[in-house]
Parts: sequence; structure tokens; C-alpha cells
Amino acid sequence: MAELNRKYSQKTVKVLFALSGNQCAHPDCKNTVIEPATEQSEAHVSAQICHIYAISKDGPRGRTNLTQDELNSPDNLILLCRHHHGIIDGQHESYPASLLKEWKQAHQEKTTKALAAELGSVEADLFSHPYFPTVLVDQKIDEELELLRKKRFFAEFDTTAQARIFGNQLANGELSVTKSVLRSKALAWCARLLARSPELETAEHFLALSKKAGTSDESSIAEAFILSQKGKKEAALKRLAAINSASAFTAAFMVALHHDGAEGAFLWLDKTGRSPEGLDSDGKFILLANQLNASKWEAAHKTFNSLSDSDLSDTPALKHQSAIACLVRAVPEELRSGITKQLPFDTANFPLASDASSMIARIESLKHFQDAAETARKFDCENIASLSEEYALWMELRNPSSAEQGFKRLESKLRDPYTALRLVPFGVHFGIKLDLDAVEKSIEQKVALHGGSTFETAAARLALAFTRKSSRDVADYIERHFEDLSRHVDEFSLAGLQIEALCKAGFPIEAEHRLSILMENGLSSESEVRLRRMIAESNGADAIELRKQQFEETSALIDLQILVQQLEARQKWDEICHYGRLLFKQTQSISDAELYAAALTNAHRNTSALQFLEDIPELRSQSNKLRMYYCWALFHQGELLEARSELAEVQDESIDANYRALTLNLAIASGDWPSITAHVASEYQERDNRNAAELIQLAQLAHHLGSPLARNLTFDAASKGAEDPRVLAAAYHLAASAGWEGEEAVSQWMQMAAELSGDDGPIQKMTLQDLIERKPDWDRREADMLSMLGRGDCPMFIAGKALNRTLADLMLFGALSNLSERDPRRRSLVPAYSGRRPRLSIDNKVTIGIDATALITLSILNILDEALETFDAIVIPHSTLFWLFEEKQKAAFHQPSRIKEALKFRNVVASGALTSLPLSGTRDDNLAVQVDDDLAGLLSEATKTEDKLGPQKIVVRPSPVYKTGSLMDEEADLTHYAGVISSCLSIAEKLRKKGQITAEQIKRARAYFQVHEKAWPEQPVVKDGAILYLDDITVSYFLHLGLLDKLKAAGFTAVVPHSKVREFDALISFGDISEEVNEAIERIRASLNERIESGKVRVARQLSDEKRTAPEIGNHPTLEVLTLAGECDALLVDDRYINQNQEISGKTGSSPVFSTTDLLDHLAAVRTISCEQVEEHKTLLRRACYFAVPISEDELNDYLSECTISDSMVNETAELRAVRENLLRVRMSDWLQLPKEAQWLHQTVEVFINVLKNQWNQDIEPVRSRALSNWLVRQIDVRGWAHRFENEQVADDIVSTQRGAQILSLFLPPAEVSDEVKNNYWEWLDQSLLYDIEQQFPKLYDWIMENQKAQLSHLVERTMNDGFEI
Repeated sequence: MAELNRKYSQKTVKVLFALSGNQCAHPDCKNTVIEPATEQSEAHVSAQICHIYAISKDGPRGRTNLTQDELNSPDNLILLCRHHHGIIDGQHESYPASLLKEWKQAHQEKTTKALAAELGSVEADLFSHPYFPTVLVDQKIDEELELLRKKRFFAEFDTTAQARIFGNQLANGELSVTKSVLRSKALAWCARLLARSPELETAEHFLALSKKAGTSDESSIAEAFILSQKGKKEAALKRLAAINSASAFTAAFMVALHHDGAEGAFLWLDKTGRSPEGLDSDGKFILLANQLNASKWEAAHKTFNSLSDSDLSDTPALKHQSAIACLVRAVPEELRSGITKQLPFDTANFPLASDASSMIARIESLKHFQDAAETARKFDCENIASLSEEYALWMELRNPSSAEQGFKRLESKLRDPYTALRLVPFGVHFGIKLDLDAVEKSIEQKVALHGGSTFETAAARLALAFTRKSSRDVADYIERHFEDLSRHVDEFSLAGLQIEALCKAGFPIEAEHRLSILMENGLSSESEVRLRRMIAESNGADAIELRKQQFEETSALIDLQILVQQLEARQKWDEICHYGRLLFKQTQSISDAELYAAALTNAHRNTSALQFLEDIPELRSQSNKLRMYYCWALFHQGELLEARSELAEVQDESIDANYRALTLNLAIASGDWPSITAHVASEYQERDNRNAAELIQLAQLAHHLGSPLARNLTFDAASKGAEDPRVLAAAYHLAASAGWEGEEAVSQWMQMAAELSGDDGPIQKMTLQDLIERKPDWDRREADMLSMLGRGDCPMFIAGKALNRTLADLMLFGALSNLSERDPRRRSLVPAYSGRRPRLSIDNKVTIGIDATALITLSILNILDEALETFDAIVIPHSTLFWLFEEKQKAAFHQPSRIKEALKFRNVVASGALTSLPLSGTRDDNLAVQVDDDLAGLLSEATKTEDKLGPQKIVVRPSPVYKTGSLMDEEADLTHYAGVISSCLSIAEKLRKKGQITAEQIKRARAYFQVHEKAWPEQPVVKDGAILYLDDITVSYFLHLGLLDKLKAAGFTAVVPHSKVREFDALISFGDISEEVNEAIERIRASLNERIESGKVRVARQLSDEKRTAPEIGNHPTLEVLTLAGECDALLVDDRYINQNQEISGKTGSSPVFSTTDLLDHLAAVRTISCEQVEEHKTLLRRACYFAVPISEDELNDYLSECTISDSMVNETAELRAVRENLLRVRMSDWLQLPKEAQWLHQTVEVFINVLKNQWNQDIEPVRSRALSNWLVRQIDVRGWAHRFENEQVADDIVSTQRGAQILSLFLPPAEVSDEVKNNYWEWLDQSLLYDIEQQFPKLYDWIMENQKAQLSHLVERTMNDGFEI
């Protein structure tokens, strides 16, 4: 229910006072209600109007069934003095309404009689009675004048009519009874307001009446307006110049505006030297309105700043204009004029700046619009109230802090029939779901009621046009309602929208026709060019180029916006980086900031993105999109901790796929992998809301984290992605990795993925013949890449990519496998160190960049923590932990079911239920070319005839058997062996008969073998106690069905090829190594994570695409570590291709390159680890078969000191064996590149020769010295390296010269030893080396002797010349 107000008409007040007799109505009261005026004072009204029934139902004597008019009528009012008014309301129970009515009636009767005696009739001249207070008339005049002044600037208020009515009341109506100065001023105001109307004579009449009471500033101002209206500008200004008041100055400005227009008035104002502060509130309103109309934005802002609260109160229309003046500061200058009079069409996407000053302006404008709406409604100016309210709603919806409240308000107003229609455009553009049919119906009803369209119906209809399903429908809808719409919407703009829709719909001919009509009606040339380019686009012209041309010609904001929209639609991110920056510079809007940030991010301009986002903190705080881009930019720059902190501030409603992706990326990049488990669990709860691609990614994460949720996620992903081959293929690979590939549903995934795959995969269909044909090319490329890797001509990660192997495969798996391989010939070299490297010293007071290769080595050595704590700061490439995460995923054996199978097999062998058979006997040559070696060997073994009386021998093998190399097109002819070949099913049936398997087991076996084998044509009867030779396929089938361990209990002797045992042992070993690999990876993760969190380790910025010389390689730490050159003081890299360089140059400088062997020496030098530990680590590297591991004299001396001698032979320690086997493996390969890597070989030989001589001293027994020297000289025989030179001639030269030079170096005896030791040394040299050379290589021996003689002769000659005796 509406609130009731105290509101008395002038007539009611006059009746009350006229009938009061100037006395309180209380029967016992003698107080007057009006004190007469004196010479010194005006009359004073002391009475109070009291309600008999209170205005409120809860007040004194309140009632609920009376209207406001009844409550405020004379019948319910009684005039009392202040004293008795307080008593009857304060003690209202003692003064009921009936009693007050009796008082009123008695008092009026008494007064009426007295008046009748004096005047004859009260009604005859009620308002002229001496007891009627003229002060109330003055009060009424003041109220009416204030209302007229305040409402006159509202467009819907009829100022002329109201001024005429008010003037007539003042001239000869009920307000004429007073002769006060106020009446004179009011008449002057009426004259002034009518001066600019056709009623100039009435204005002059009112001015004359005003002057009768005396001249005043108001009458002089009114006279000036009349003079101005008569064309007497100078006289008017002269009259006003004589008055020193803000009102007169405002009037003068209005005169100048009337005669000279806005520009002339602005010029006049400047000439006066007065500022806007010199105008009164009305003048400021007029000035501000004209400044806004004239696009004088700075001047308008200055005027706005001059406004005071009293200005806004005195001239309420200023509130709306002030709001507009605030708003335009947040609008691109080019678009400001359009929003000063009406709201933009697309309020949701209209560009509004969101920087700090603009947000302040927007918030200020919201407050002013709200105040303007409230004030206008108070003055019954509903149109301007609604307009201000809509502007306020727009600001509320667009301001992030109030948007939610604005949406609720909009939804509420759209439900209100009174306001719904005019807010339909808001609803459409802000995405409110509308009942479009109901809106159409409402529009039709309003059109019918008003006899035609209104602005409201036109705006709503235009908004509805863009809810049509297609661009063609939009064009048709506009055409259908064009006549009605064009009454309220600019015809050219409307037709432009129609042409644009036709072009988008692909109807350029119709668009051309519509354009020709517009041109006839006077379309501007600029608009014509714009529309013609739209039509050209529809005809197939390059839209982007046309838009670029348009913008280059006009530089118009609208053209720039359209260009950027086109670029965004085609995801031309690099170009948006340019044009989007220009757009944002003009608009400063959040949406354009978001687009520019998106372009920078998608174009991988990470540094620019971070700089831009750091420069706009105010906009970031308002947009979760910008916050997300900022978080991504921080992430790309390696600022992981700050990115995580910023991400925590992002509001909950923004937790979408992008948010989840960044959360996951941060966890991986920082090494916080345990948190991913919680992420998976959380996402699992939301799995119904995730698509197939998201689910399969979650399943992969869950699988690699060992989460029990992996299975359900995999099956859910396959179910949701039943039509997506990539999802199905990924699901199958996950299932196979987890050991579920035997399930029927899983096998169907791969089949479906293959059927759904197109030319681009993910499953490429290829015949076996295709594979055979392509294999030579694959083999060649693999051989070429292995050769490059061996020569050190490419980094390991590139070789791995080409070989479909990871860095961990080449380094970690290789090294750990080598540790368990006894035969050095079977070990694979790890290309970590270059033979070109000298020994270098590291300074620990540096910032060092560490590559993944070095991290792997340090993890193998288990000294990561010691190494990382050595340096002041560590930088790792951005992709390091992503690479490591991938390695962890790939390190797991991808068919755990095979390992389970291998373990089962080994248990069966260990239980004695199986025996292995080496197949090295004689085989049938004809058979060997038809089937594989193992099956040929088993058939040969089964058909041996030495023991005819022995047990039956049967080869168990599923049929058919295909010829080797026949591509499964031709079966092998095994008729000669028909008597000894049995199907698997026959054995299963025998097991059933022997009571070894259940009915359910045989049922399962029959179903399985029905699919996996055929019956042999001449199936032999399998006898009890037979020897069963099982080939590899049979072993797999029997393991799968659980039959293998049943054979012995059934009385059979089961035999498998020894190769099968080796295969399963290798699988088990591989599984064990996989565990070690995971442990090594975990050590890297944990060490890095701890130090990233503490700030010790910094993650470098991500390598941008434009900085990548070979984008196809992708992100890899080894590639990215090169970009740290110059930014870090040193780089630590264990890749032979890279650390062959002692220094790498970058954009900002150069950095020396070190390897982990340099680091080991450094750790010993700073006493982080002992020398003994260094030797232990280097031994491990040699056992792991690292290439070109350097050795020092101290190290080799230490190793030799620990060994023992037996029978003149060295009993190698583990360390010495590692040295020998490592050298042997390098020597056996073709990896050492001579002469490029001769430095390592030279240093090694030099160390061995020096250490050899160290073995000859008085403290070492000659027998030991000989044994050690023999061991040492065997390791460095240069003949073992001859194959590493370019050609045979070079190799021959090496043998003849380099070996000779090596032996000559041994001719120099150990220093500072006794003659006895020297003689022992010479004896060893002669017997162990020279004698064999003389016998086997006489030419070399002669060369050595001649060379030695020449050196002696030279020495003698020099000695004689210098005067010394020999």
C-alpha cells in the first residue's frame, strides 16, 4: 500500500483559517492562531493543523478505511494552538475523534455567526477575511515559484503554460491577496519565462504588475529578456550588466546564446573573463547542456567540477546532465555525442573505459542518474525519470561490483508490465531469456493503444530483430517493420543494419538495391563506401583487406572495431596484437583489453602480455578474464608462485576449463605433482559436467599418478567420446598400459578408433605389405640418426624425437640398464660428455642454468640436493618439469599385463613345472626357411629318433602357422610333422579329463580357442606322460587361461625354448629398471619442487614461438637452456653436442658451459663431497657407460693402490674394471671423433703413462710394478683407436707414428728414483713392449731405435756445446 502524506490544498488551508476566528478550537483556550504584523515584524502563524483521524493508521485515533484526500480534507482537520495540539495527540485516548468533532462544530458555529454579522456570508469572500494569513499566501507563492523554476528544464514540463497560469493567479487570482515583494518577484519570473514564448504581451503585462510593487533584480532581468526577444540584444545586456549577481550573469549568457548560438555564447563567456563559477545553477545547467551538445568535453568536465550540492538541489535537471558529463569521460571520444541524448543500441557491448579514473566517472554517473530519476519522479516528470533510470541500470549492469544486483533488477523490471517493454533491448543484449512471442504481443498491444508505434515499441522491435535465427531473417524482419521503425530510428542507420544482414546472409544483389535507394535519399559518401565494402565482402572479396583499407582511409573507431571483429573471427592473433592495441588505446574498455590480452597470449608474446596486464591493474581487478590472462602471463614468464597467488584471487564463477588448465599447469611446472591427485579427485566429482576430451586427460593423469579413479575415468571418457577416434585411441592405450586390454569393451575401442579415423589419424590404416615396403626407409632414417648421435652431431633430445625415444630412454634407461649388464659389449653408450672438453673450474658464487640432461646425471648419482645447494641461484628452463612429467608417464611399462605374465611364467619355472631347452641342435633346412627358429627347433627336437621307446613328444602350437615373410598370406607346409603337432584346445581337453581344470575353466578355454586357433587336420592323440614342447604363442595362451601350471600335475613334461625364458627375464628386468627410473624422476621432482617453493630455483620464461628457430621441435629443456646464455653466469649441460662448446652466446652475452664431471670436481674442491665420493660417482658413470668420462692421475693412482696381484696379473677392483670396460666400450664403437675429440684421448693416454711411471718407485715391488704397468699399457694401446681416423692411410700413420711416439714417451724413465728402479723399468719396457714390437713390427722397431739414437746424438751435441761433461 502506498504511503499516505500530509498534503493540504490552498483552499483547505484558507477555509481552516477563515473559520478559526483567529482562535484555537479548544473550548477553554483563548490563544490566537495568528499574531498580527507590527512595524518591526511580519505576521506570525502560531497555529498547528491537527488531524482528527491521524494520517497513519497507527497514529492518534488512526483508521484504516480513509483515503488520503479524506484524511487531508477540512472535515478531518482542526486548527489548534501548539500547546493543545501536543496534549490531544499525546493523550489521544482521552480525546477521541467524536470529542474533537464536537469542538470543531461548536467552534465553527460560533465563528460563522460572528462572520455572518460582519460580512453577511462567509462563502461570499472567504479568502479576503482579515483572519486569513497572508504569510501562508506568500509561502504558497514561494513553493509554486520554486516548483516552476526547478521543473522548467525538464523537457516534458510545459513551462509556458505553467508560467501563464501562475502569473494569472498572482495577477488577479487567489494569490493576488498579498502585496509582498515575493509576489512581485514571482510575477517577474513569469514574465521572464513567457518572454521567449509567443505570449510576449502577457509577459509584459506581468512585468508591469511586478514593477508596481517596486523594481527588483528579477524584474530587471525579466525586462532584459523581453528586450532580447524584441531583438534588442545590446540593450538587454546593458540592463543585465548593471546587476551584479550570478542570476544576471546567467541571464546575460542566455541572451548571448539566444542571439549568437552556442559557439557565440562560449566566445562571449570567454571574453567576459568569467568562469562557470560565476553562473548560478540554472546557468551552469544551460552551459553544461550546450557544451555536451557541442562536444566540448573538456569544457563540460570543467563545468561539472564547478557544481556544488546546492546547484544540484536548486536546478534538479542538472543531475541528469551531470551524470552524462561523468559518463562521457568513460566513453571513447568518437562515440560520446551519441550517448548524450539516448542509450546506445547494444548496451552490453558498447565500449566503456574501465581504468581507475573512468571507473570513478562511471560510479559517479550511476549515483547521479539514480538521483536524477528519483528527483524527476518527485516532480512528476516520468519520461526523464525513466530515461535516467535506464542509464542508471546500464551503469549498474556494466560495473563489475554491481552487475549481479543489476541483473536481478533488470529481471524484476522485465516482469513488470509497466517497465518491461522499454527494457526489452536490455534483456536481449544482456542475455536475459525472454518470451519473444509475449514481447511481440506486448508491442502490438501498445501500438494499438497509442494508435501507432512509439519509441518504446520501436526500440523493442529493433532489439527483437537481432534475435532472429539467421541474418536473412534479421533483414526480412527489419523490412517488414521498416516504416514503423524509421519513425523513431535514423533511416540510414536502419537501412545500414538491413544491408549488413543481407550481406552476411549472402544476398549482395538485394543489398545493392537497398543501397541505391539510400543513395537517392542522400546517404553520405563515407557511409556509402562502408556499405559498398560490406557488399564486396559478400561477393567474395577479402573481408580483412577491405576492412583494413576502410580503417586506413577513415581512422574511424567503428571501422577499427569491425576490422578487429573480423580478425578475431579468423583468429589472426598477430594482427590483433597491432589493431587490438589501437582499439584499446581509444576505448580503454575491459572487453577490448580482454581481446588484446587474448591476442598477445595466443600469439605467444608473453613478455608483452605481462607488461600490458601489469600496466592496467584497475581493469584486472574488474575482470576475471584479465586476471586469468595475467596469471597465464606470469606462468609463461616463470613467475609460478606469483601466478598461483594471483590465481587464488580469481572468483569462483571463473573456475572453468581455462582455470583448471592453469591450475594443472602450475602444479606440473612447479613439481607439485601430489596436488594433482586432489585435482583429479575433485574433477572426478564433476565428471558428469566434463566432456570426453577433459575426461581422457583426467584419466591419463589418474593413471600416471596411480589413482584408483583411472579405470572409471577411462571408461567414462570412452563412453562420452564414442564417436571421437582420438578419445577412443587414447582410452585404449591407457587400458593397455593398465593391463585391461583383454576386456572385450577395450578391444572394441581400438577397432572403433580405426574405423572413425580419417587421413589425419589418429589411427593410420596400413597393410602389412605397406609396412614391409616402408621399413627400409624407416631403417635408413633410424640408422642415419643413430650415426649423427654417435658422431655428436645433434642433441640427444632431437635424436630421441626422430627415433621415437625420449631423453630418459637414451640417458636414464640406458644408464640404469648398463649398470645391470655384465657384458660391456652389450652396453649402450650415453653421449653426455664431449671429447673436446678440457677440465674447467666452476665458481659457486654464480647463477647457473641447469639442463635436463644434467639433472638426470645428478639424479643417477643421487647428489641432486648437494649440487643444487652449492650455487647462489639456479635457473631451469620453463619446460623442465613438463618434460619430466611426460618422462614419468612414458617411463611406466605400457603393458603391465606382460610383466605379470612374465612373473607368472618365472614362478611356474621356479616350481619345476616347466623346463627350458637350448635349441642349438641340427634343424631341417627346409623347415627353417618356413617357420621361425624356435618353432623349427622344437619340431626338430620332437622328431628326434634316438629314444623310440621314450615318452611321446608333442609340439603344442595353434593352427595355422604362416610362412616366414609371407605377410600371413601363405601357410607353412607342416604335413611332415603332423604326428607331433597338437592344438592348444586338445591339451586343455586332456587337462579336463585328468581332473586338473573345472567345467567353467574348460568352457572358457573352448570359447577362447574357438577365436584364437583352428584345429589341426591330423590332430594326434595326446598320451599320458607326453613331453609337451610349447612355443611362445602357446605359452601366452596358457598363461592367459591359467593352464600352464596345470601341466605337471596332469603328468606332462612341459618344455619351452630357452629364448622364451630370456624374453620373460628381460621383461621382468625392464620392469625393475622402470621402477628405478621412476625413483630417479621423483628425486628430480622433489628437489626442484622444494627449491622452487623456497625461491632457490627460478623457472625461466617460456620460449616464445617467434624466438624458436625450429618450432616443429616443440618445447624441450635442452633447447630452452640455450636461451639462458648471457642471462645466467654458467650453464650445466650433459649433452655431448652442446658441451663440446666451452661457451655459448646469447642476446645479452655469453655463458660458459660445464658438465657434471666439472661439477663433481667443484663439489670436492668446496668440500661438499669427499674425493673418495667423487671417485665413487665417476665409477658409477663409467659403469653406466657414459661416453668420454675424464680420469685424473690421482684417481687412477687411488684405484691401482687398492688392487692386488696374483700370478703377475692384476686382480681388478670394481673401479679398475669400470675404467677398463668403459674404455673398451668407447674403443669398440665408432663414437669417438678423431681428430675432433683427440683431446680426451690424449689426456687419457697422458694420465695412464704418467700413472704407469708412478708405479715404479722404491715402495712398490717390481713384480707389482710390472703387472700394473702391463695392465695400464694394454688400456692405451693406440692401435685400438686407429679405426676412428678418416681413412686407412691415416690409420696406418697412427700405427707407425703415434704408437711409436707413445712408446718413445715411455723411454723417459720415472723421475727421482734409484738406478735399480730405473733398470727394472728399462727391463720391463724391453721385455713387455720392445721385444714384441721388434718381432711383429720390425719397421716400427727400427723407427723407434733411429728416433732414440737421433735424440741421444742431439742431447750429446747440446751438452758438448754448452761445455758440460757427459
